[in-house]
Amino acid sequence: MIPFVIYQNKSRVAGEFGYWYARTVSTETIDLEALAKHMSQHHTPFSKGTIVGILADMVSCIKELLLEGKNIKIDNLAIFSTSLENRNGAPTAEDYTVQKNVKCIKMNALATGDLSKANLNLEASLQERSSYSSPKEGTGQSVNDGTGHSVTVNAGVGGKVTASPATAGVDQTVTLTIAPDSGYTLASITASDGDTNSIELTTVDATHRTFVMGSTNVIVTATFVAN
Repeated sequence: MIPFVIYQNKSRVAGEFGYWYARTVSTETIDLEALAKHMSQHHTPFSKGTIVGILADMVSCIKELLLEGKNIKIDNLAIFSTSLENRNGAPTAEDYTVQKNVKCIKMNALATGDLSKANLNLEASLQERSSYSSPKEGTGQSVNDGTGHSVTVNAGVGGKVTASPATAGVDQTVTLTIAPDSGYTLASITASDGDTNSIELTTVDATHRTFVMGSTNVIVTATFVAN
């Protein structure tokens, strides 16, 4: 069963403001060692340590090949590739430069085979999470799963951004503090959920932004430019 929660959209950027939607939630994050332990318990002749080493080498090689501009297809999992996110456009092709116009490089993962959207829709089942207060009629309560959701900050060269609190409950306000390095200024800062839906940021002052935590983890991306 894939657990989900029902939440109210409070962003005027994505979806219909004030409407209710469902979002999957994760009960646990499995790291490489935990994955290897899980695999070792499935009647394989390889030990957990051997599997950890193989997986670690695979991750390293995938990164190496991606940086060479190659796509990597792991059957029944995903096709990994890279793409560019542009900061802005250039009026002519001659004016376009990586330094001015490229915001960042991203890794993409396109599900394939057994994990394709069509197969997931056939095999997966959904169940509303029982450990949160459902907003459905009759409960009189808003979504709050009581566990809190994390804020991950990705900041480029030239400064840092800190989130307070770094883990927050549904409807709790999170404050982002922006600290450019000497000689740098903030170029952009955005927030999104695990589904890449934008989350509205409120400007408090030049070095602070806030947002209201929803029912999923949040990724904050900031870029800085030299003065």
